[in-house]
Amino acid sequence: MSSPISLAALAPIMSRIMVDTVQIFRPGPEVLDPDSGVYIPGPDFIVYEELGAVFSAGGPGMVLSLAGQVYADDTRDRYRLLTPLDAPLASREDSVRVIAATQDQVLEPLCCPS
Repeated sequence: MSSPISLAALAPIMSRIMVDTVQIFRPGPEVLDPDSGVYIPGPDFIVYEELGAVFSAGGPGMVLSLAGQVYADDTRDRYRLLTPLDAPLASREDSVRVIAATQDQVLEPLCCPS
């Protein structure tokens, strides 16, 4: 029987893969604009903003699924997001901004649903 892999053992691999800076966010509640009297989108609630990796859908083929966590591999999205194991889990309603892309410069202005 093999022993489980520790997070410390994965750190060197994760530091080579997660070279982008990403932000996972969800829209904040609407707020009343006192000048116009109209509700406008409130500030975004940031769930996570740190290192991650964004790959095109044809990117890495290995997927690690942790016991007890939901994982769906049937996505039709053009990109996949990887975050460290200790990062908060994103929901389907969250969105992602690529703050800084190291490998694929086209991604930097990218903002897409997660």
